[in-house]
Amino acid sequence: MTRRSIVLVLFDTTEAEALIARAADVALGFEAHLTALHPFNPVMLTVGAGVEPMIFQSMLDWEETESKTIRAAFEEALRRNGLEGEFRAQSGLYGSEAFLLGGVRAADFVLIGATAGRSPDDRVLAHRIVRQAGRPVLVLGPGAELKAPATRIVIGWTETRESTRAAHDVLSLAAPGAEITLVALHVHADEVQPGLTGREDLAVALDRAGFKVTTMDRPAAADERPETLVRLAREGNAELLATGAFGHSQIYDMLVGAVTRDLLDSAPLPILLSC
Repeated sequence: MTRRSIVLVLFDTTEAEALIARAADVALGFEAHLTALHPFNPVMLTVGAGVEPMIFQSMLDWEETESKTIRAAFEEALRRNGLEGEFRAQSGLYGSEAFLLGGVRAADFVLIGATAGRSPDDRVLAHRIVRQAGRPVLVLGPGAELKAPATRIVIGWTETRESTRAAHDVLSLAAPGAEITLVALHVHADEVQPGLTGREDLAVALDRAGFKVTTMDRPAAADERPETLVRLAREGNAELLATGAFGHSQIYDMLVGAVTRDLLDSAPLPILLSC
């Protein structure tokens, strides 16, 4: 198996307690080097606000203390599992987004926890990783595990750049000969395109590569798509769900809602997002 590089993002000690052991399982299953990144909470300043320097120093001291706690738990997991890896913490109060994006560029994939219950700032950072990293992001919600290459995979398909990337990215997490279902969701039955489409071409290519491929069309309103994808994945006993991420502008997603955002919030099974 080719040696992988996985980057794990840990926002705080609570998330570290829930995610480190499962991230170690992923790294073991894929024979990967595991790097952990710990960003500091973003600091927002208001123009004209006077803040004592000692307050900033206290904030930095608190962040560094939390970072040491997370580092100790992470390095213990590396030792216990015989894994190679490293821990990186942000070095100052500012620049958490740049720190994260710079740290994930070399990863085969990025691993993060689900975003439900996270602070608004941390949720924005998680969304920015998915949008801007240029790397696929594996999301593990509470209880979701991926201990080995997946043998059953569901791919949420649309004729878009994002879905195309997800369909190809997920192959690096697939076991040889894995069962792959390409699911297209439609608001109306007449949206189903007859004849040869990109999905059918992809199905043939995956079959040629040795995977067992089926296609599926199901009705789903726009606001039902996250739940429908998860339900179909569970009904098929899929170990992994993959889909394109954030196919609309940030303004559209904020005002209308986004499938990606809902999947990031819950991630009841391992979900791979590509943008």
